[in-house]
Amino acid sequence: MNKLKKLLAISTIISTFFGMTVVVNPASAATAVDGDLIKMNGNSAVYYLQGGKRYAFPNENVYKTYYSDWNGIKTIPNEEMYGYQLSGNILYRAGTKLVKITTVPTVYAVEANGTLRSIVSEANAIALWGANWASMVRDVDDTLFTNYTVGTPLTAGTYPAGQVVKMSTSNDLFYFDGTNYRKFANDSAMLANGFKFENVATTAMTINAGGAMVNGAEAGLMTVAMSGGNGGTVYTGGTGLTVALATNTAASNTVLQNQSIANMATFNFTASSDGSAIVKTVKIKRVGISSDTALSNVYLYDGNTKLTDGGSISAGYVTFSDSNGLFTIAAGATKAITVKADISASTGNVGVSIDAASDITTSGAAVSGTFPMTGNTMAMTSVTDLATAVAGTVASSGNVNAGTMGVTLWSDTFTVSQRDVNLTDVNFRQIGSVAKDDIQNMALFVDGIKVGTALTMLDDNNRAHFDLSAAPVVLQTGNRTIELRGDIIKGSSKTFSFSLQTASDVSFVDSNYGVNISAGGLPQTTTSATIQNGSLVIAADPTFGTTQVMKNQSNVTLAKYTFKAYGEDMKVTTLNANVLLTGATGATTTAATDGINNLAIFVNNAQVGSSQNALQTTTGTDFNPVKTYGTTNLFTVKAGETATVEIRGTLVMNSSSTTVTTVTSKLVSVAGAFQGLSSYNTTGGADYATKSLTIVATGYSAISLNNAYATNQTQVNNVLKQKIGSFIIQAGTLEGITVSNIAINFPTGTDNTMATTTFASNLSNLYISETPNSPVGNPTITTSNVTNFPVNFTLAAGATKTIDVFADIASMTTAETLTPSMAITARTSVVNLSADVAATAGQKITYTSGSLADPTLVANSSLNKLVTGGTTDNAGVFNFVATNGAATIKSMKFLVSDCTSIATVTVGGVTAPVTGTGSCVADFTNALNIVVPVGSTGLNVPVTAAYNAIGTNAGTTRVTPKLTFDGMSYQIGNGAPTTMTSGVGLDGMINVVVASVPTVALQSSGISTVLGGSNQLVMKMSVTAPASGPINLKQFNVTPVITGFTTSSVVSVYDMDNASTNLLTGSTPVALTSNASSSLTFGSDFLIPAGTTKTFGVNVTGTLAGGTNTNHFTLSLSAPNDTGVSTGTDWKWNDTTAATYGNAYLLKDLTSAGVTLSQ
Repeated sequence: MNKLKKLLAISTIISTFFGMTVVVNPASAATAVDGDLIKMNGNSAVYYLQGGKRYAFPNENVYKTYYSDWNGIKTIPNEEMYGYQLSGNILYRAGTKLVKITTVPTVYAVEANGTLRSIVSEANAIALWGANWASMVRDVDDTLFTNYTVGTPLTAGTYPAGQVVKMSTSNDLFYFDGTNYRKFANDSAMLANGFKFENVATTAMTINAGGAMVNGAEAGLMTVAMSGGNGGTVYTGGTGLTVALATNTAASNTVLQNQSIANMATFNFTASSDGSAIVKTVKIKRVGISSDTALSNVYLYDGNTKLTDGGSISAGYVTFSDSNGLFTIAAGATKAITVKADISASTGNVGVSIDAASDITTSGAAVSGTFPMTGNTMAMTSVTDLATAVAGTVASSGNVNAGTMGVTLWSDTFTVSQRDVNLTDVNFRQIGSVAKDDIQNMALFVDGIKVGTALTMLDDNNRAHFDLSAAPVVLQTGNRTIELRGDIIKGSSKTFSFSLQTASDVSFVDSNYGVNISAGGLPQTTTSATIQNGSLVIAADPTFGTTQVMKNQSNVTLAKYTFKAYGEDMKVTTLNANVLLTGATGATTTAATDGINNLAIFVNNAQVGSSQNALQTTTGTDFNPVKTYGTTNLFTVKAGETATVEIRGTLVMNSSSTTVTTVTSKLVSVAGAFQGLSSYNTTGGADYATKSLTIVATGYSAISLNNAYATNQTQVNNVLKQKIGSFIIQAGTLEGITVSNIAINFPTGTDNTMATTTFASNLSNLYISETPNSPVGNPTITTSNVTNFPVNFTLAAGATKTIDVFADIASMTTAETLTPSMAITARTSVVNLSADVAATAGQKITYTSGSLADPTLVANSSLNKLVTGGTTDNAGVFNFVATNGAATIKSMKFLVSDCTSIATVTVGGVTAPVTGTGSCVADFTNALNIVVPVGSTGLNVPVTAAYNAIGTNAGTTRVTPKLTFDGMSYQIGNGAPTTMTSGVGLDGMINVVVASVPTVALQSSGISTVLGGSNQLVMKMSVTAPASGPINLKQFNVTPVITGFTTSSVVSVYDMDNASTNLLTGSTPVALTSNASSSLTFGSDFLIPAGTTKTFGVNVTGTLAGGTNTNHFTLSLSAPNDTGVSTGTDWKWNDTTAATYGNAYLLKDLTSAGVTLSQ
């Protein structure tokens, strides 16, 4: 009886629907043939005839995917209709709609013969069909859903077979047959196959045509999909599925009573390479010494994703089944499925297995593997101090208004006992009627603090799943509140309820045992809450930053708003636009003069309603018109979406005496202007004000001085391409300008004292430019002091352009001044009004004579140093400062103190030999071209010397040559060179030339910081000879800092590579005095070969005095203050080219403190 009622209900739905909508041609006497659309008198149901059988269209939505109208339907005699067996239903045409059933949120694309393929994710749907993909979704009644066959999910980024596609950059159309994108020869070819433009998907990806071109109608493209008939091709996928115990399956372990989702075993499911496999049933057997109640709940997991609810074991088995598939394995891929369980028993052992291939059913793939396959056995036990987490009573839900943000969807307090636990996973189930995107931005809170990553919306299984395993949240003992919050975006009149149902829905990990514990007090489910009527939230658009509008400007935005619909689609039936012109003079006659033409409302850049004029025709001070748009349906804002609404118009200000100063616009809604399309509830009746805009006469332009070029300057004569001015042209903020001429003027006056009669001779080749090498127009000058430069460039609103002015400057009289002015000829880009700017005075330039000051030696170049003979090194850095104008150094001369020590001198990239005997020079007469820019910092000019080699048949070691500045010549502009004899006698660096320069350093490794009393290593010193030559070391100095450590002395110095040989003269200890330098002398020269390093150890002996922490000792290298190169009483070393020694003068790295030893 119930089945009959259901069939009658379906029939009633079909007949009633078509009865209301179908209009057909008169009955035809002709007998129907295959492919006809048929109906009979007295019944509105429409059928498709095929193979002598009829197939019913379930509703108009399905019908319209094949046909555009009802004109082709034949009405046949009842007797004829009775002869056609009713054999099935017509299915949605492939590539036209997306479908779902009301009780499962999964959305499918339709392919040929009613094969359904999941769209995978919302992101994939958006990528394929755009942001409004949800408008394609149609609900299929549960009783009709079995007409379809569920296939594998779509591959992300790939359209379903049967989809017509076009690229966003082209109008070409393609039919995707599952492999190739077959191109339609033209639009007619697509239409000939019954496809519609409304079902064409537009994609941003590049499509490469493949397969045969579609030139016209093809029978294969027009097949009508039917259930129970020729259209019933069943998806079978791949031919094989191999199952094996995973190598990383859980090892044998101990599980605890009240432990949740314990990992029992992992099985690998591998699909054959010829196609995917859908697993519909998995049967798990309990093994081990245990009872069925040992595992209170058993689950299947894919990684951290729970695939099933908890199953109970009965007679040793638990079976998981889903006709649509528990999980799918892609062709040639492997999926690891883990069996997890809640532990209830405290003794025995337990495991799980898959006994036989028959325990797994698929969509058609043959199952193979070595059965039974059993995971490792787990020993069960109990502990008395396992942590617990018990839920209290969940807070009741209340009805909520659509559009409410941050709503508490679920909240409960868990009492944590024994010890802290780590929250690693929470998985809420939503069991109301809301769609998965009605509630968005869902976030998890613990004790009021947000944790984890917010979710955009519910997943396809109606769950809000928070995986915290990467960053677990510590819940300390006591009461801890867990909340789920979200934003109610849509779903008016729908209900929602959230629940944590089983221990697997929330994962608490005992911080000591490291196991999941079964939460107590579950399930906890909120009461059902209803989303109330929808709402429309209107606000001024914060992106509308305009502050000025222009007189007579067309289609200008006067106000801008955002309309966002919450809960349901919201229809705006009517709106009023109210505009206030402040200070309007009005008309002096009956003719309309001031106001707004084409006042209109735009929604998302498209006009709605008719534009209207609002012109003042009578004299008055203010003008405040109100215009009404729409009566029943102006526009609709979809739930969860935002529309941009603007008031636009053309400002009309033609009155010669107009004094309008501002325009203020606002929207006004009348009562009942907004209506929810689901609830039919109406709201409205408010003003939505925005800011006032200042009206200006025209889009202005301006000229200003470039702040990067000094306002008052001093320049010198005889300079080519001298910059004499820099200006900035700026377009107004309302609209751009086009500049057609730039005029440069030199008006007479105190800022331009050059005589008109000498103007052309003193100032030539005048030009303007954006850069010095890109002149605008031909360089020129006129005796009228005004030069025009025709140009043609456009500046956008608010944009700027820098214009520099250049000229060749001749012989100006000292203190003579020059100040260029600039004017422009321009028009505004929109309303074509004048944007000329009168002459604007530029920078004032005073002419004077330039000079170059005596050179000075840069401070850090006066630091003398040891240099290696045969190399080029710094001999001094000299600073030159130019005043009033840049100077070019043409000549320079240096005296050389030692003719045999320096071969050449280099300055400014030019090298000169050292010549002469006795008194030698390096002469750069007329050889240099060093430009010294004007400025107080000047230019540092380095001077280098090539030092001669030291040694046999070469120079003598430890010579000290120097360079001395001996004059120069320089040039200012194009004037005659000036010879400078002042400043001579300035010395450069006094370097010491040797064959090789040693490098000395202290080492700390291997030195104990605990002070002993006898023969203890306290210092390690390394000496490196460069590759240029060897080093002899005879003596070095040390200085101790001593506290308490009495009668201390250096007892040995030795090569660390030969610690048995004491290098001290006669191996005699050297007594030490705190803060006094002592010489450590070797019995003979110690040779350090070229390119090697030797490390010397220093051992000290002394007497420890007093108690603990009263003895301290630090030994450092001495840093002598020698100022000469003669042998002293401190260090003795040489480069082996002479028998005499040098001291510590200019040796580096002697200031580092040694290691401090304490006791």
